[in-house]
Amino acid sequence: MNATVIYLVSIREWDTEAIGSAVPKSPEMLLPGDTTWNEEQDNQWSDEQINSADAAYVQSCLGAYVGDSDFNPSMDVDGDNIISQADLNAFCAFYENLGDTEYELPQYICDMDMNADGVINETDYEIFISNDITEEEYNNFVSEFNGIRQPDTWAYIYNHEMTGNIYVNADDYSEGINKINTDAQKRGRSENYYEYMDKNENGTIDQSDCDWFANYGSQYAVL
Repeated sequence: MNATVIYLVSIREWDTEAIGSAVPKSPEMLLPGDTTWNEEQDNQWSDEQINSADAAYVQSCLGAYVGDSDFNPSMDVDGDNIISQADLNAFCAFYENLGDTEYELPQYICDMDMNADGVINETDYEIFISNDITEEEYNNFVSEFNGIRQPDTWAYIYNHEMTGNIYVNADDYSEGINKINTDAQKRGRSENYYEYMDKNENGTIDQSDCDWFANYGSQYAVL
């Protein structure tokens, strides 16, 4: 059976010396169906076996979901990847406090919306780091990106633009309320969602995915 290399990299785990070559600092080696659930190695590395521990780890992620690619993190005040009524109230309070103030979005902030879907989020970060970038470019991007949940930062302000222009003002609430309500129904990515577990690629770790790991391990693992 041929081994497969899968890179699973946390958003802050990139080696700054490797920026530009897009090489993660600590790649994880995974056999098909194998996870990094390895208690003897503090769950840091694959043990290169497919067994009941792997199936149990996938089972523990049951219900995890990939989330919406255009999820608005500025709406998610507490960072739990679900927008509650309290989160939405805090997001909309920004408009209430605007009064007659109008912000014109700088071009460099607009450029951070890498896929031009109207929101700066994790999807844009992933697209950005997949490019050939310098350490300075990375640091500048992350400096702005870290403000997506902080009022009065440009990234936060950008995520309040709802009418498709470069201005943020009271019109974004009055004319964009339907979009705001639609966006509030979206979800961010579960912390325990991993693509390699989602065998049917439906965006959710469901029972069929868990069964795949259990059945695969029972057939092919060397126990």
